[in-house]
Order: sequence, then structure tokens, then C-alpha cells
Amino acid sequence: MQTLFSDWTGFSAFWTGQIFPKTPHTIDDFDSGLGSQSTRAEESVAYDTAARPFEEIPGPKGLPLIGTGLDYAPFGRFPLKTHLRESFRERTKAYGSIYREKLGPLDLVVISDPKEIEKVFRNEGRNGPEWQRVRSSVQKDLMRPKTVGAYASLQDDVTRDLVDVIRALIGKEGSGGQVQNFTNFVYRWALEAISVVVLDKRLGCLTLDDLEPGSDAKLMIDGVNDFFNAAVKLELSGAGRLYKYISTPTWRKFANAIDQWHGVAAKLLKEKLTKSAAEDGKPAESDTDFLQSLLSRNDVTFEEAMLMAVDLMAAGIDTTGNTLMFNLFCLAKNPEAQEKLYREIQEVVPAGQPIDDKVLNRMHYLRAVVKETFRLCPTVGNNIRTLDRDMVLSGYVVPAKTKIFMAHDVISSLPEYYPEPEVYKPERWLRDDESSSVQPFTLLPFGYGPRMCIGRRFAEQELHLGLIRLAVRHQGQSLLRVCGARSLAALKPTYRLQSTRAEESVADGTAARPFEEIPGPKGLPLIGTALDYTPFGRFPLKTNFRESFRERTRTYGSIYREKIGPRELVVISDPKDIQKVYRNEGRYPERPQVDSIKTYREMKKLPAGIVVLNGPEWQRVRSSVQKDLMRPKTVGAYASLQDDVTRDLVDVIRALIGKEGSGGQVHNFINYVYRWTLESIGVVVLDKRLGCLTLGDLEPGSDAQLMIGGVNDFFNAFSKLEMSATGLYKYISTPTWRKFQKAIDQWHTVAAKLLKEKLTQSTIEDGKPAESDTDFLQSLLSRNDVTFEEAMEMALDLLVYPTFLNNVRTLDRDIVLSGYVVPGKTIIIIGNDIISSLSEYYPEPEVYKPERWLRDDEFSSVQPFTLLPFGYGPRMCIGRRFAEQELHLGLIRIVQNFHVGWAGEDMKQENRMVFAPDRDTFVFSERT
Repeated sequence: MQTLFSDWTGFSAFWTGQIFPKTPHTIDDFDSGLGSQSTRAEESVAYDTAARPFEEIPGPKGLPLIGTGLDYAPFGRFPLKTHLRESFRERTKAYGSIYREKLGPLDLVVISDPKEIEKVFRNEGRNGPEWQRVRSSVQKDLMRPKTVGAYASLQDDVTRDLVDVIRALIGKEGSGGQVQNFTNFVYRWALEAISVVVLDKRLGCLTLDDLEPGSDAKLMIDGVNDFFNAAVKLELSGAGRLYKYISTPTWRKFANAIDQWHGVAAKLLKEKLTKSAAEDGKPAESDTDFLQSLLSRNDVTFEEAMLMAVDLMAAGIDTTGNTLMFNLFCLAKNPEAQEKLYREIQEVVPAGQPIDDKVLNRMHYLRAVVKETFRLCPTVGNNIRTLDRDMVLSGYVVPAKTKIFMAHDVISSLPEYYPEPEVYKPERWLRDDESSSVQPFTLLPFGYGPRMCIGRRFAEQELHLGLIRLAVRHQGQSLLRVCGARSLAALKPTYRLQSTRAEESVADGTAARPFEEIPGPKGLPLIGTALDYTPFGRFPLKTNFRESFRERTRTYGSIYREKIGPRELVVISDPKDIQKVYRNEGRYPERPQVDSIKTYREMKKLPAGIVVLNGPEWQRVRSSVQKDLMRPKTVGAYASLQDDVTRDLVDVIRALIGKEGSGGQVHNFINYVYRWTLESIGVVVLDKRLGCLTLGDLEPGSDAQLMIGGVNDFFNAFSKLEMSATGLYKYISTPTWRKFQKAIDQWHTVAAKLLKEKLTQSTIEDGKPAESDTDFLQSLLSRNDVTFEEAMEMALDLLVYPTFLNNVRTLDRDIVLSGYVVPGKTIIIIGNDIISSLSEYYPEPEVYKPERWLRDDEFSSVQPFTLLPFGYGPRMCIGRRFAEQELHLGLIRIVQNFHVGWAGEDMKQENRMVFAPDRDTFVFSERT
């Protein structure tokens, strides 16, 4: 039967070695599978060095231990019984076709790209030998069409009895054509239909009366329903596997339910064996004796065969019954499809005759009806697999042992796979219909591959028989108004700017309020508000860091105070106060120590560099290199070289969008942009091309690949270390510190090698560097006020570090900001991003309007100090002019050659101390 489990042998693994033990030990092995079309397995397994790490897969943030478990509680966003499907669809809209979610101890990855689903299925290895032994043994009886077809007439008799019961019940006065508790009758039909297979007998379920309390059929149906109710709660428990250690109420219900139907099934099977045994003690032969056939296998034990029969009986009740009701509901709501099915039945099914497998094989529209119902009303919404090897899915490395949810129900709602997905259209499944265009691996209700649902053929046969007989006998609408089937397993403050003189800001006015009265969020001892920025907090560092500043400002005003670990911060978003801070910087503007980089360089005995330095040492190095980095004439000398790089990027884009099926998109465009920026700064610092801009992926282990990978890993770890509440990495080697150190080692080694090659290549015979108008490294090394090591470190920094922390300062004196005395040594965060969202400073701030920056435009009214992307004053970003030049060249060449469009959800910014895009679905088309 189509079921939550991938096959009955997986279900059987719940129990111990006894044939019918009192209770199962665990339900960890839920694992489903759903099938079609081809791909090369090798393509999916290759460990793509450009792939992003598992930790970067987007997804909802949860709480410690329980993850997102509260979302699925009765009071949560997605109550388990009624809104589980919505969780997958909403998460996919929010995070894309792959996301990661932690539910208690389960770390899940949910995918909804058919190509990735195919990749998972195609790359399944061999399952365990015990599973393989049992599966291969019983497969003959359960998966061969001829074997299953032999039971068609017996199951058709059961279905006709259901029709007779329905006719009698809707014929009662006042019934209005409805059957009271129709769900229960369908479950009784499903149990009866599978019993004629497993037990070779009728249980007498299909009577007009209610089942007798304590009867075998009543106990079986109630036990199975109670089992599914409890199983889904246990499997998605946010508290982890607590039931393994203490007997929880839900566990007791689960155990009692299995004991109940297990005990009944065992009794019935033993009765069957006793009755069918011949005088010599051997079972009598029969063409349709399922149990005898199971027991005759030499490669399964008696206990295994009996347990398989028990599983098959239980699983056939709930899932097959629910699927029939979903189909009836869809037909009731779509009378045209119902009539079309009825016409096919009239043409194919012989009047007054039993239905056999040959008749069923000719029912094409019937099969289309069932598939379309599976799409709109799935009995099981997802397939589950545990990877047996590392795999790249949607550009992320997903490690072995990860549980993969394949969200077919999400795919079923997407117009890119199903035009008009909300419309019930069985025709889309007919191969000869012009509207048929269903892609492979978008719908797999019974799974795919070796672990395809082993009861699939029996489930389909019962379902087809049920639909045929109900439509034949009751083509009117009254019966098909029945609905309400349920499947418990799967469906079941204001701001104003005024001018001020800088000197007014320094005076410690007597009317100013003390520092301690600055408002702000309250935190915990020692760590302050650090928990707010953890993955499970209100403002996860990677995805919602910007929102923290904006929300705090809305709550506390244009100045607030916040303590994150050992750091006490003051955040300001009044341009008057920002100007005051910058105008009153002393000779050596100070910004907070970049502790992680400082620690690394001290450990490696490297020069500190201007990223870390403060005071006179900073001034010495900065003033020495400023000539090469900040003078427009010096920077402009490199424009033609960087333009050559940019034109190569354009050529790459043109070639990639010209490929068949590209749709104007460049796969992993962000990687090409990173390659362009490295190539562009490489021609400045190294006076050479690195060869980054090729059509293919960068070679694993190549200089460019190692540089880009190392820098990305560096920023991922860097933001975590700098926002750490404890700074624990300074004392012990934490995992994040090791990633950080390894990343810097990686790009540092490559960059140092390239710089040394540059020096070797450019020296003349007497060992002095050869002169060049555009030899940045030579110019740095010619300075008398910086050492060779400092010059080399500066070159390394320029290759890697962008504009981060420019708008953070450490006050060198007391200052009055927004009426509060802020003491020297306080860290000030300058909230230009907050200002950018305020209509007081930018009318219609949500509107993209470049005209506001044109001095001669009527829209131009931008106030000073509202936007300072490269900082201000002596500590303005030293690489500003090179950054602007590269950016301008990139925009000119791309817009000159292409119309740039966008597909899909809007880009969001991820925080890595600098912001980075979370997606790159640009659409390019050639300008004519």
C-alpha cells in the first residue's frame, strides 16, 4: 500500500527478533521514497570545489535542542495536524529550492528541484544486506504485475460490496445522498480488500451496521489510526527522542496502538495457517495464497514472513483509504473530469462482469485521474532518504548521513513545473495530449528505485477498482460530494537633521544626561544581548543583522546603547551626531580592534597592517601608502588594464547566455563576479593576469580557486568570531577559529607565492626592481618609511579586505551625542543604513531613485553625512578609489552590452561583516 514508509521491510525493522514482541524499540527508520527519467550518477557525486559549504544552506533558525519544533506545535505557525504542508511551501518561498531545518535532533535538508531529486535517487548505493535479502525475497509476490493481477477479481468482489453498502445507506430516508462516517466505511473496505490477499478470507467488515466493539476489524482499524496519530508526533517531536528514555503519554499510545493491531493480525494469520495446513502439516497449494507463497521462501525466516504479512495488512488501511477519498473529492469538485472517467469506464469495463488486470491496464484516463489527485492531494507529501555519501545539491555540499526531504508537494504547486497548478487537469498526464508536459521526478507518490513502496501495485489495483465501481454504479453527484478525508501521517519615534558647529559637540554641557540613561535593550550578565544574534535568536547574524539596527532605532530612538559580550556599543543614526563624531576625531582616529585578525597576525608573527593598527603606527603606514591608493591620477593609470579584465567578463557572460537552454542566466554568476574582482585587483597588485575568467569552473587547487574559496571561508568565520560574546577563540582553538585560521592560511599562502613570483620576475640583473608606471608593488617597496614585510602585508590586504568596519569608531574623548554624555573609549556604530530607510532624509526611501543624487535635479536634497559607504576623514577606506573604478568599469561594460533583468525572488543581503548577495538570478539579453 502507498505509505509513509519506503517499503514494508523498513517498517518491519521497528520490531525486535521476536515474531510479535510487546512493543517496538524505536521509530527512527521512517524513510520514504517516491519515480522517473535518467541522469548520469557520476555528475551528482563529484565533489564540486566551487560548491558552498553545508553550513551556508539557508533555512529557518530555531532554538537550542528543539530547533523549530515549536512551529509545529498546536499553537505554532504550522500546527502538525492541519498546516504541515504549508510549512514546506512557505519555507521554500522564503529560502528557495533547498533549505535546512533542525527539528529536535533531526537535521533535515528539504529540496524541491526535480533535477536534485533525481540526483539523490540515481546515486543511492546498495542498501544493507539484511534489507536486500528480505526485499528481494518478497518482491516477487508484491511487485510483479502478474502476481498482483491474480487478486484483481477477489478485490473487485470486495469493492462491489462497498458499492452495495453505499447504495443502501444513501437510499435511507433523509440521507440526502450522504453516508454518515464515510471515512470509516472506506477504511473497512481497505482492510477487507487486503485481507483477501494476505489471509485468503473475508473479515466481514462491509456491513450496514457499525463494527462490533472488540471485533477484529474494529481493533485493527482503530489501532492503525491511533498508530499514525502517535507516530507523527513522535517523529517530529521538538524534544528529541525523549520517549527512548522515559515512557511519555504519546509513546504509550503508540505502543498500545501497535500492540492492538499487531495482536489481531497475528491471531488471524495463525488461524489462516491452521486452517490451510494439509493433513501432512504442509500448506495446501493455491494460485492466490499470499501467505503460503511468503512462507515457501528459503531466504526468509518464518518470523520474517509473518511479520511482512502483518505489516502489509496494517499499512493498507489508512493510506489506501485516504487516497480513495482524495480521488473522490477531486472528482466531485470537477464534474467534467468525472464524466470523462465515466465515459472511459463505459467503453472499457464489460457490463456486469468482474474486472481483471487486463481491463485495468486499458484504463488510461483513470491512471491520469489518480496521478493528478496525487499531485493536488498527496497522501504522503515528501520522500525521505539518508545520504550514503557526500553530494552536491543546488550548489551546496551536503554530507553523508544527512536526511533529505524531497518535497514533491511543493513542486506540485509551482507553475514552472505544472502550468496552472491550482487547476485539476488529469489530461496533463496523458502522453498523447497536447497539454502533457510533466517533467521527470516531479511526482513520485510511491517512491523510486530499490526502495520504491513495495506495496505499490496492490495499492494501485485497489484504488483503480474502487474508483471504477463507484463511478459505474453512482455516476451522479451525490456520493462524490463526500469529502473531509484526513491523512494524519503527512497531510494530516521621529528624527530631524539640523546644522551644528563641530565645536559645540565637544562641550560637556551641564544639561546633558548621563551615559547610563541612554536607552537600549537589556541583556544577560556577561553576554549581554549576544543571544539575539545567534542562529536561533531574533536577529541571526547572517540574515537579519541589518534589521536589528532598524528595529532597535524604531524602539529606542536615534541613539541607543547595547552590550554584546564584553563590548559596550552606542549606535547613532542622527546625521548631526555622525558629523560630530567625525569632525572631532583627533590626529589618530581610532576604531575598535579587529581582534580575530590581530590574534592571527600575532600568532603568525606578521606585521599588524592598517586593518589592525591604531595610533602613530597606523599614521606612519597609512601616510606612506596613501599616495599609491588614494590619488586619482595614480589609480586612473590602471583603468585600461582593469577595463580589459571587465571586457573579458562581458565575453564570458555572452558565451554562457548563448548556450542552449540558459534562458539568459549565468549559472553561479556570483562566482564569476568574484573571479572578475580578483582578476581586476590582480592586475594592480601583481601586474599580471591570473586567468580567472574562463568559461569553465576554476581548476580545483588553482591559485584563483584557492584565493576565492579561502576569502569566502574567511568572511563566514570572521563575522562569527567578531560577534562572539566571549572571545573564547583567543584562549582555546574553537572550530570557528580553526576554520578562520585555515582560510587565511589558504589565501595568504597563495597571495604570498604570487607576490614573490612577481618580485622575481620584475627584478633586473643587479637585483633592483624594474621601473613601471603601473607597478603597484614596486611603488610600495620603494617607500623608506615602511618595511619590506609591511609593504607585502599591505599588498596582501588589498587583495582581500574590502570596506568593512569603516563606520565604527572608538571615541578618543568625551562627547555629547543626542543630549547624552558619551565617555571616551566608547565604541560608536554609525548607522547610515538606518538613515537610508527613513523618509525624513530620503523621500520614498523604498524607491530606487538615482536622480536624488544629481545636484541639478529637482529630486536632489540629500543631506550631508547620511550616506558614507567608504567612511569619512583620515580613516576613510584606503582602497576606495580602486573599488569605485572597478565598480564603474563593471557597470559600464555590462549595461553597454546587455539588458539586465531579474528572475525569481528578490535578492537579500547576508551579513559577513560586509554584506553579500544571497542569490544571483540575473537575466542577461544582448543589446541590439
